[in-house]
Amino acid sequence: GSELMRHVALVLYFLVCSAVPVAAQTLENALSLEEQGKPQDAVQIFKKLAKAGNDRAKFFLGYRYLKGQGVLQSVEMADQYLEPLRKNQVAFFKDEEESVVKLAIFIGKCYIECIQTPYVPDARAREWFLLAEKLSKPAQKSRTQAKIASFYERASENHPYLIDQAIYWYRKARGLASANLLTLRFRICERLHFSASLDRDTCMYQEEFLFL
Repeated sequence: GSELMRHVALVLYFLVCSAVPVAAQTLENALSLEEQGKPQDAVQIFKKLAKAGNDRAKFFLGYRYLKGQGVLQSVEMADQYLEPLRKNQVAFFKDEEESVVKLAIFIGKCYIECIQTPYVPDARAREWFLLAEKLSKPAQKSRTQAKIASFYERASENHPYLIDQAIYWYRKARGLASANLLTLRFRICERLHFSASLDRDTCMYQEEFLFL
């Protein structure tokens, strides 16, 4: 959660400072304005740069529309800026493979955590999670899948219908998350108020019957 956000912020700050000097200074100024408590002023700079084709500015602006930071919260406006970046696999990261995976997970989570409505735009979140999975190195893929599964499991406390996604991603994680999946199945049985007399094997059978 907070550790991932700090990492993403540091990566983005580095990218801002290492970009073309004029654009970097302007982005840096926008971030500085936010730190000074002037988010609306920062948004105006992001919009100007985004209109000029600056992908980093599009990311910052799209994320702020998701958060409702300096602008009215709008998934539609967030999509307008973030979707082109997702479709070109956040190309402005270039060879920063590990960073783009973390960024994709970060945005996917925000589509669920940042939206305060009974039904969140999970379809869009899944697209970002699938991008994170696609861009993960083979040795890291199962770990990425397990992180996504764990997030969905936590999110299901507020949005119970997301439990299916937790099961889906735990199963994709294969060996790494087998114990987590067993635990998750047992929690599902408890959440669905199965009889306490059911043993774990019966509980797992009931879960398979309900969710497959």
